[in-house]
Amino acid sequence: DHPCAADLDLFGQGSLFQLLSLARTRVGAATLARWLLTPATPDVVRLRQCAVEELRANTALREDLALYAQALAEDVDAASLSRWSQEPDIFPKPHFRHIARVLVILGAVAAILSYGADSIWPCIYVLTADVIVLGVAAGRLKRLGTALEEPRRELNVLGKVIARFQREPFQCPLLKALRERFYHEQMAASAALQRLDRLSYFFEMQANQLFAPFSIALLWGIHIAYRIEAWRKTWGAQLPQWLEAVGELEALASLACFAYERAEYVFPELREGVALFEADGLKHPLLPGATCVENSLHLDAAQPLLLVSGSNMSGKSTLLRTAGINTILAMAGAPVAARRLALGPLRAGATIAVHDSIQGGVSRFYAEIKRLKQLMDFAQDQDTRLLFLLDEILHGTNSHDRRIGAEAILTKLLERGAIGLVTTHDLAITGMGGAMVDKAVNAHFEDTVGEVGPVFDYRLKPGVVQRSNALALMRSVGLDV
Repeated sequence: DHPCAADLDLFGQGSLFQLLSLARTRVGAATLARWLLTPATPDVVRLRQCAVEELRANTALREDLALYAQALAEDVDAASLSRWSQEPDIFPKPHFRHIARVLVILGAVAAILSYGADSIWPCIYVLTADVIVLGVAAGRLKRLGTALEEPRRELNVLGKVIARFQREPFQCPLLKALRERFYHEQMAASAALQRLDRLSYFFEMQANQLFAPFSIALLWGIHIAYRIEAWRKTWGAQLPQWLEAVGELEALASLACFAYERAEYVFPELREGVALFEADGLKHPLLPGATCVENSLHLDAAQPLLLVSGSNMSGKSTLLRTAGINTILAMAGAPVAARRLALGPLRAGATIAVHDSIQGGVSRFYAEIKRLKQLMDFAQDQDTRLLFLLDEILHGTNSHDRRIGAEAILTKLLERGAIGLVTTHDLAITGMGGAMVDKAVNAHFEDTVGEVGPVFDYRLKPGVVQRSNALALMRSVGLDV
């Protein structure tokens, strides 16, 4: 149901997400996916651009984060950590703690009395009480140790990621804000996680045979168990937030690596409050750079609609995808494949890859008009303007209905402040009248017929296409027409 994810190849094999994502953790991948699916506000985009620019130059940090995050992905189950942080206390009441404190004091007194009276019975009495208390608490202690085993290992890895991030003297406000999320009650998350690791180590000491007599006499396990429970009460609620912050960091690092590897890409200029898409040297980031052809586009309130005609395989649909995928990159905070791009807050919506469905009982035409209704609803949002990318608009119906329907739909989209591109083979669409006369501009792609078939230059040219290559293409694959 997303208005452009399938149309612009955002996910799947050979997709934009596959190109961008270096996220090792599930939460990091989900964060990056969310950024691609939902355009950010201009203020958030600018903050991400600043963070990406700073991380782009910091290759050492990005490499360390990639290594730590790999271990994080292999060893950390965010769901289990969240459950562990919210589980009810194993020692819900302080009874055992009070008894343990009293018995430790009595043990010290018994040791003094035994030394003075030259008798070990006072110590034996107290140790007997210690053993009884430990026997009663044994089930709870075992449950706590079992419950702590996995989180301890996972949180140790998380602590390394956070500690590495906290060592950086960031300048960008977004990165500073992310670092601040790893503090709670004036303590760094890495220090808190180290404290839990030490408590876990002390808890395991009660199983050491050399330390066992002291552990019984001091009721060591009970004291440490209450400290672990207190840690979970103080810090447990922060665990999901820390994991979420690590996910955002991974998403930013993915965009930074993309910017580092494509130094020729530029950060777009955002213009608030306008419907604008103005690009020079625009390219598709999923096409090989050596063979990708640049084109320029200009859409604004005065010229909001570009009608693109042209022969088959000449580049019409690719132009739509190029405009859309660069809009996705821009509104996620990433650099774009262009020499220059200025745009307003845009949300892309497309009808490039709508399909029929046997299970849904939906024809291709019906799927398209449902998508068009979705885009019409999006166009009502004045905070984020719609960039519509309509491929072969309404080609599932006859020419008469197609002309009337297309003109009505485009008129309504433009009235709501949307801008966009429409491709068509039907030259009647390129000559729409009414409100379209002053708003629409025609452009086209064409080809030349060579010895082995059509040759394409993929250059956008002004005006309406004057020739077709359908018959030539059919003959080039061996069809006798």
